[in-house]
Amino acid sequence: MSLFLGPIHYQLYNKIKYLNSLTNKLIDLYDLNLDDYPTSIDYSKKLDEVIDENQIHAWLSFSVDEVENKHASVLNSLFCNNVALEELKKFYFKLGKEIPSHSFNTVYDVFEVITSYLLDGMPCDGGIIITSQIDDQIIFEYNSNVHSNLISFDIFQSLRIEWINGLIANTSFELLVLNNTTFMLKEKF
Repeated sequence: MSLFLGPIHYQLYNKIKYLNSLTNKLIDLYDLNLDDYPTSIDYSKKLDEVIDENQIHAWLSFSVDEVENKHASVLNSLFCNNVALEELKKFYFKLGKEIPSHSFNTVYDVFEVITSYLLDGMPCDGGIIITSQIDDQIIFEYNSNVHSNLISFDIFQSLRIEWINGLIANTSFELLVLNNTTFMLKEKF
Protein backbone atom coordinates (compact mmCIF):
# COMPACT_ATOMS: atom_id res chain seq x y z
CA MET A 1 0.00 0.00 0.00
CA SER A 2 1.13 3.50 -0.77
CA LEU A 3 1.48 6.25 1.78
CA PHE A 4 1.51 9.04 -0.81
CA LEU A 5 0.25 9.65 -4.34
CA GLY A 6 2.65 8.66 -7.07
CA PRO A 7 2.59 8.52 -10.89
CA ILE A 8 0.92 5.10 -10.96
CA HIS A 9 -2.06 6.44 -9.00
CA TYR A 10 -2.52 9.31 -11.46
CA GLN A 11 -2.25 6.90 -14.41
CA LEU A 12 -4.88 4.64 -12.91
CA TYR A 13 -7.16 7.56 -12.12
CA ASN A 14 -6.89 8.74 -15.75
CA LYS A 15 -8.09 5.30 -16.90
CA ILE A 16 -10.96 5.45 -14.39
CA LYS A 17 -11.90 8.91 -15.68
CA TYR A 18 -11.72 7.71 -19.29
CA LEU A 19 -14.05 4.75 -18.70
CA ASN A 20 -16.47 7.01 -16.83
CA SER A 21 -16.37 9.51 -19.69
CA LEU A 22 -16.88 6.76 -22.29
CA THR A 23 -19.86 5.49 -20.30
CA ASN A 24 -21.32 8.99 -20.07
CA LYS A 25 -21.00 9.29 -23.86
CA LEU A 26 -23.07 6.11 -24.19
CA ILE A 27 -25.66 7.56 -21.81
CA ASP A 28 -25.85 10.75 -23.86
CA LEU A 29 -25.89 8.99 -27.23
CA TYR A 30 -28.76 6.70 -26.28
CA ASP A 31 -30.71 9.28 -24.24
CA LEU A 32 -30.46 7.37 -20.99
CA ASN A 33 -30.95 9.18 -17.71
CA LEU A 34 -27.57 9.93 -16.14
CA ASP A 35 -29.24 9.92 -12.70
CA ASP A 36 -29.98 6.22 -13.16
CA TYR A 37 -26.22 5.54 -13.19
CA PRO A 38 -24.81 7.59 -10.32
CA THR A 39 -21.28 7.51 -9.03
CA SER A 40 -20.32 8.53 -5.53
CA ILE A 41 -17.26 10.41 -6.78
CA ASP A 42 -17.04 13.36 -9.14
CA TYR A 43 -14.56 11.95 -11.65
CA SER A 44 -14.27 15.28 -13.46
CA LYS A 45 -12.17 16.56 -10.57
CA LYS A 46 -8.44 16.10 -10.09
CA LEU A 47 -7.31 13.05 -8.14
CA ASP A 48 -5.84 15.00 -5.25
CA GLU A 49 -9.19 16.81 -4.85
CA VAL A 50 -11.26 13.65 -4.38
CA ILE A 51 -9.07 10.83 -3.06
CA ASP A 52 -8.91 9.77 0.56
CA GLU A 53 -5.14 9.95 0.99
CA ASN A 54 -5.37 7.82 4.13
CA GLN A 55 -6.75 4.94 2.03
CA ILE A 56 -5.23 5.37 -1.43
CA HIS A 57 -5.39 1.72 -2.48
CA ALA A 58 -8.89 1.12 -1.14
CA TRP A 59 -10.19 4.35 -2.68
CA LEU A 60 -8.77 3.52 -6.12
CA SER A 61 -10.03 -0.05 -5.92
CA PHE A 62 -13.52 1.20 -5.07
CA SER A 63 -13.37 3.66 -7.98
CA VAL A 64 -12.33 0.95 -10.44
CA ASP A 65 -15.26 -1.20 -9.34
CA GLU A 66 -17.66 1.72 -9.40
CA VAL A 67 -16.93 2.83 -12.97
CA GLU A 68 -16.71 -0.73 -14.33
CA ASN A 69 -20.07 -1.57 -12.76
CA LYS A 70 -21.58 1.65 -14.12
CA HIS A 71 -20.26 0.77 -17.58
CA ALA A 72 -21.66 -2.76 -17.38
CA SER A 73 -25.03 -1.47 -16.13
CA VAL A 74 -25.30 0.96 -19.04
CA LEU A 75 -24.42 -1.76 -21.54
CA ASN A 76 -26.99 -4.10 -20.01
CA SER A 77 -29.63 -1.35 -20.22
CA LEU A 78 -28.81 -0.81 -23.86
CA PHE A 79 -29.11 -4.51 -24.62
CA CYS A 80 -32.46 -4.59 -22.78
CA ASN A 81 -33.54 -1.73 -25.06
CA ASN A 82 -32.56 -3.78 -28.13
CA VAL A 83 -29.41 -1.87 -29.02
CA ALA A 84 -27.42 -4.28 -31.16
CA LEU A 85 -23.90 -5.30 -30.22
CA GLU A 86 -22.79 -4.45 -33.77
CA GLU A 87 -24.01 -0.88 -33.28
CA LEU A 88 -22.02 -0.60 -30.05
CA LYS A 89 -18.93 -2.03 -31.74
CA LYS A 90 -19.08 0.79 -34.30
CA PHE A 91 -19.29 3.30 -31.46
CA TYR A 92 -16.25 1.79 -29.68
CA PHE A 93 -14.30 1.74 -32.96
CA LYS A 94 -15.09 5.45 -33.37
CA LEU A 95 -13.96 6.15 -29.80
CA GLY A 96 -10.65 4.40 -30.48
CA LYS A 97 -10.16 6.56 -33.57
CA GLU A 98 -10.81 9.69 -31.49
CA ILE A 99 -7.79 9.10 -29.29
CA PRO A 100 -5.29 11.89 -30.03
CA SER A 101 -2.99 10.93 -32.86
CA HIS A 102 0.20 9.30 -31.70
CA SER A 103 3.38 8.61 -33.54
CA PHE A 104 3.46 4.83 -33.39
CA ASN A 105 6.97 3.71 -34.28
CA THR A 106 6.80 0.31 -32.59
CA VAL A 107 4.15 -2.09 -31.36
CA TYR A 108 5.20 -1.17 -27.85
CA ASP A 109 4.19 2.46 -28.56
CA VAL A 110 0.71 1.20 -29.48
CA PHE A 111 0.56 -1.07 -26.43
CA GLU A 112 1.48 1.83 -24.14
CA VAL A 113 -1.41 3.92 -25.48
CA ILE A 114 -3.81 1.00 -25.06
CA THR A 115 -2.74 0.53 -21.46
CA SER A 116 -2.88 4.28 -20.85
CA TYR A 117 -6.59 4.41 -21.67
CA LEU A 118 -8.20 1.02 -21.05
CA LEU A 119 -8.92 0.07 -17.47
CA ASP A 120 -7.83 -3.38 -16.38
CA GLY A 121 -8.43 -3.37 -12.68
CA MET A 122 -5.79 -2.35 -10.20
CA PRO A 123 -2.14 -2.63 -11.31
CA CYS A 124 -1.58 -5.32 -8.68
CA ASP A 125 -4.40 -7.42 -10.22
CA GLY A 126 -2.35 -8.32 -13.29
CA GLY A 127 -5.24 -7.41 -15.59
CA ILE A 128 -3.05 -7.34 -18.68
CA ILE A 129 0.34 -8.92 -19.15
CA ILE A 130 2.76 -9.23 -22.03
CA THR A 131 3.49 -12.92 -22.63
CA SER A 132 5.83 -12.47 -25.58
CA GLN A 133 7.61 -9.55 -27.16
CA ILE A 134 9.86 -9.37 -30.18
CA ASP A 135 10.74 -6.39 -32.36
CA ASP A 136 7.60 -6.29 -34.48
CA GLN A 137 5.01 -7.98 -32.28
CA ILE A 138 3.64 -8.24 -28.76
CA ILE A 139 1.44 -11.02 -27.48
CA PHE A 140 -0.60 -9.97 -24.48
CA GLU A 141 -3.22 -11.57 -22.33
CA TYR A 142 -6.14 -10.23 -20.33
CA ASN A 143 -7.14 -11.61 -16.97
CA SER A 144 -10.91 -11.96 -17.25
CA ASN A 145 -11.30 -12.04 -13.48
CA VAL A 146 -10.49 -8.37 -12.96
CA HIS A 147 -13.50 -6.96 -14.80
CA SER A 148 -17.08 -6.46 -13.71
CA ASN A 149 -19.00 -9.69 -13.75
CA LEU A 150 -22.16 -7.71 -14.50
CA ILE A 151 -21.51 -8.07 -18.24
CA SER A 152 -20.33 -11.01 -20.32
CA PHE A 153 -16.56 -11.03 -20.70
CA ASP A 154 -17.05 -11.96 -24.39
CA ILE A 155 -19.10 -8.80 -24.95
CA PHE A 156 -16.59 -6.74 -22.99
CA GLN A 157 -13.74 -8.13 -25.10
CA SER A 158 -15.54 -7.57 -28.40
CA LEU A 159 -16.01 -3.89 -27.55
CA ARG A 160 -12.40 -3.57 -26.40
CA ILE A 161 -11.19 -5.14 -29.67
CA GLU A 162 -13.16 -2.60 -31.67
CA TRP A 163 -11.72 0.26 -29.61
CA ILE A 164 -8.19 -0.99 -30.28
CA ASN A 165 -8.95 -1.50 -33.98
CA GLY A 166 -10.18 2.09 -34.11
CA LEU A 167 -6.98 3.27 -32.43
CA ILE A 168 -4.78 1.53 -35.00
CA ALA A 169 -7.08 1.96 -38.03
CA ASN A 170 -4.79 4.32 -39.91
CA THR A 171 -1.48 2.87 -38.82
CA SER A 172 0.89 0.14 -39.92
CA PHE A 173 -0.21 -2.09 -37.02
CA GLU A 174 -2.86 -4.75 -36.64
CA LEU A 175 -4.49 -6.69 -33.82
CA LEU A 176 -4.96 -10.43 -34.13
CA VAL A 177 -7.24 -12.35 -31.78
CA LEU A 178 -5.49 -15.57 -30.73
CA ASN A 179 -8.22 -16.63 -28.32
CA ASN A 180 -10.75 -15.00 -25.99
CA THR A 181 -8.08 -13.51 -23.73
CA THR A 182 -4.91 -13.50 -25.84
CA PHE A 183 -4.02 -11.04 -28.58
CA MET A 184 -1.14 -10.28 -30.89
CA LEU A 185 -0.34 -6.72 -31.79
CA LYS A 186 1.99 -6.64 -34.77
CA GLU A 187 3.27 -4.57 -37.58
CA LYS A 188 1.61 -5.15 -40.95
CA PHE A 189 3.95 -6.29 -43.67
